[in-house]
Amino acid sequence: MANGNIASTDKDRAEALMDYYKSVYRSSPYDGVRNHMVDTIGNELRVLIVSKEEVRTELISLCKHKVAGPDEIHPAIVQPLAEVILGPVNDLFKASLTSGVVPEDWRKATVVAIRKTGSRQKAKNYRPVSLTSVLCKCLEHIVRKQICTHLVTHGLLSSAQHGFTRNNSCLTNLIVFLDETTRRLDQGRAVEVCYLDFSKAFDSVSLTLLDTKLPTFALRRRLHVD
Repeated sequence: MANGNIASTDKDRAEALMDYYKSVYRSSPYDGVRNHMVDTIGNELRVLIVSKEEVRTELISLCKHKVAGPDEIHPAIVQPLAEVILGPVNDLFKASLTSGVVPEDWRKATVVAIRKTGSRQKAKNYRPVSLTSVLCKCLEHIVRKQICTHLVTHGLLSSAQHGFTRNNSCLTNLIVFLDETTRRLDQGRAVEVCYLDFSKAFDSVSLTLLDTKLPTFALRRRLHVD
């Protein structure tokens, strides 16, 4: 259902979901945000190293039961042929990073709507899951590992950051919270708690702000590739 109208065909349902997902994304400029940010000095990540060993690890680690992206390159084909295609894939990854150009097929995704809770007739109750190129995912994993290693090595992440960090999760966040709360209560101190849940947090991330923050984490907008 969209705008009170029932979507009766597959095309109507797809358009209803698309319209809702587009409405959720907010792109607002953060003028003057630089004035509230501190430049990071030293320890700048200048080079991304894409080695054949890393590429090999990613290719052989692919789950053959996963689905292919819009490029129709299936992991069930890529994984067994890892050694055969290692050289060309390594060259492709380096060329993409060096040129700053992402292959067109890698920028496409097959979006599958997964129902969360609530009425099946409301578009807002469906989470979009994007199925992208498996080769693109491999490159993303390599880049992510090196960026995360850089951030952790130089202490650029807060110790209070539990989401999307190695060996941390919602559970570790709750354990730390419970430990700190009980410690203060044992000391006879008052404890006031405010937990926030940001609606559509990922969909509302400002790309402008994200781009502005990169240098403060000693990350160049354009990295050299070795």
